[in-house]
Amino acid sequence: MLTLTRAHRLSRCSQLRQLASELGLESPAPSLNSKRTHLLKLFDELGKTDFPGSRRQFKNRYAGTVRLDTEIMKILGFSQDEIKKILPNLYDMLYEEMTDQEAEERLAPQVILF
Repeated sequence: MLTLTRAHRLSRCSQLRQLASELGLESPAPSLNSKRTHLLKLFDELGKTDFPGSRRQFKNRYAGTVRLDTEIMKILGFSQDEIKKILPNLYDMLYEEMTDQEAEERLAPQVILF
């Protein structure tokens, strides 16, 4: 269990660093340098945290997820009011999608090959 938890943390940290790269935060313009530094510190901090599964994160508004998503949205130029409106809706939609997909998989007929 401890190995899986550590692997999950390392995987999450790796995903966060990849996101920073995709957002162009690895070699930012000078005006983004402080935001980049702040976000990378947040990635390192949250990379030490055990995140619950994605469904729980979205259903329960997991603090680490909300914090990370909020910071990313700020960097992308969203206002605090926009973030407060968007994130709950986004989390609800993602949770519902994951729940629907899981239900479909449970109800899907099982094919048994002989």
